[in-house]
Amino acid sequence: MKLQQIELDFIERFTSIVIPALEKEAEIISQSYFNQDFESNIKLGSDPRDHLDVVTRLDNEVEERIYNLLHKYFPSLGFNLEEHKSWQSQSSEFNCYLDPVDGTKYFAKQVPLFSTQVGLSFKGEPVLGLVINPLTKEIYFGSELTPSQRNGKAIRISETKDLSDAMLNIGIVPYRPNWDKEKDWIFSKLLLLENNAYRIRKIGSSALILSWVAQGAMDGALYLVADPDYDTMAGQALVKYAGGKAQKISIPGIEEPRLLCTNNSLFEQIKELLLS
Repeated sequence: MKLQQIELDFIERFTSIVIPALEKEAEIISQSYFNQDFESNIKLGSDPRDHLDVVTRLDNEVEERIYNLLHKYFPSLGFNLEEHKSWQSQSSEFNCYLDPVDGTKYFAKQVPLFSTQVGLSFKGEPVLGLVINPLTKEIYFGSELTPSQRNGKAIRISETKDLSDAMLNIGIVPYRPNWDKEKDWIFSKLLLLENNAYRIRKIGSSALILSWVAQGAMDGALYLVADPDYDTMAGQALVKYAGGKAQKISIPGIEEPRLLCTNNSLFEQIKELLLS
């Protein structure tokens, strides 16, 4: 999809506002992590078995500040939010995806596997991704105007061509919608991938994982359970603008498409396994 100049201008202005704002929030998150001055509460999922998810004060406060800032400058912008569902809106053009602390359970348990992220789509296609690791100060950014980079240096997707040489991260979150109906399929595909790939990891921090895929540190990421777009849109953009492929695959008998992010060679091999 080719964007017009007016749309590229929107992305440029959005970039100039969102990067310094998220950098500021990342510093607040980092300080709170080390000071351990956040409050955490149980956040119940739609399935009563999903009873140990958590939300912190920072999740709500960071999301509120970023939302208010972006809504002020871009009143027509749609929003897909993790915490404040009542503020969500859908635009026919640009939509913003916010996950203030991606990896909240890690954050709350003092495990350094979390980030803060903002994604932007145009008519459903990722056009900008920004992921900041508050602890390492790594800033991953890529957009229709800027190839993906880490702290200003260009990054590139892995060139691994054979699945047998690939290290993949697999996203599996129990008790999401259709879990009981689809779990046998999920675990059968996980076993198939375990038997065909070099290494499989199952780290539940989407923004970091997809940043690592974009920089070629991991060869790909597959979500065997459908993940919400606020978790992955930023990472999809990073992979796309690092020369990779980020696409949802429709699978017969499975309710929602599954997201696969990797290079073109591995994409076709993994897709074939999913559809087999």
